[in-house]
Amino acid sequence: MCSSDLSVSLAAGTIAGLVGTNGAGKTTLVEALAGLIPSSGEVYLEGRAVKPSSPRRALQAGIALCPSHRGIFYRMTVLENLLVGGYSIPRRSLHERVQEQLDRFPALAARRDLRAGQLSGGESQQLAIARALMVRPRILLLDEPSRGLSPAAIETVLAVAGDLARTGVAVLIADQVVDWLHERVARLLILANGRLIGDSAVSGNSFEEIVSRYFDLK
Repeated sequence: MCSSDLSVSLAAGTIAGLVGTNGAGKTTLVEALAGLIPSSGEVYLEGRAVKPSSPRRALQAGIALCPSHRGIFYRMTVLENLLVGGYSIPRRSLHERVQEQLDRFPALAARRDLRAGQLSGGESQQLAIARALMVRPRILLLDEPSRGLSPAAIETVLAVAGDLARTGVAVLIADQVVDWLHERVARLLILANGRLIGDSAVSGNSFEEIVSRYFDLK
């Protein structure tokens, strides 16, 4: 995944953390990859050049984003939100895809007919992720998924990310809170002013060294 000043590669079936302070460029990067904002960079998925020039094109290429604001429709039910997430897939596949997500998120299954506005913060985040997964992406982008969540809800997000990685999906978690990602991701990327300033995958740069250098963790 590239831009004019940034080049990053992610292996299938891994979870990577993209961290940095507010204004570092995390959201800009994931939104460009998801086709929400224009970019002059190039994106390659499984060795094939793709052009995420719009959200629909990004989804068709296999890239899905769960935004920081979640973007769910609070007046719609859980089921209706999932159906909206499947707008780009054939109608004959919708029921199967919806059931797939309800099986993955039992809390949502129990609330499938409840309006999204009645969900807890953790359940809302689960719904946002479930909706993104309706297209069965090859890359899942999570933008600040820890925002407003309890430690238990964050653990649920991590568990889902782990399950997806085991199926071969690459998961990129962009967040400004690094401590909950510590020892939970295979790779840590540190962004500042739109530039990559730390990468635990680089020889000689351990996860702990990078974290201690750029963040005040105890």
